[in-house]
Amino acid sequence: MAAQQPKSNPSPKQSMGYPTMEKLLETEDFTQLNQSFKSCYETLERMFKSKAGGGLGKQKQIRQALQAYELTTDLIKYLLEVKKRMVEAAKSSQPSEIKR
Repeated sequence: MAAQQPKSNPSPKQSMGYPTMEKLLETEDFTQLNQSFKSCYETLERMFKSKAGGGLGKQKQIRQALQAYELTTDLIKYLLEVKKRMVEAAKSSQPSEIKR
């Protein structure tokens, strides 16, 4: 039997598995994401309000998709709040420089 290789910790440049989300949170540039979400959300809302084709099953799926967009937006807001708290904590834990 071959010995298992120990898992190495990712280097700072290595992604933890969500490179797109990490980039969004680092840059805080949500322009493209906001446009995409807005377009899709509005389309789903129109479909839901028109009740066009599909019956109750389709309406349920549309409602679930709308909720998924809302939850994703809430998650991004939460992650930004966590990032802000982490940055503030890092700043307050650094020793202040003595000016001469």
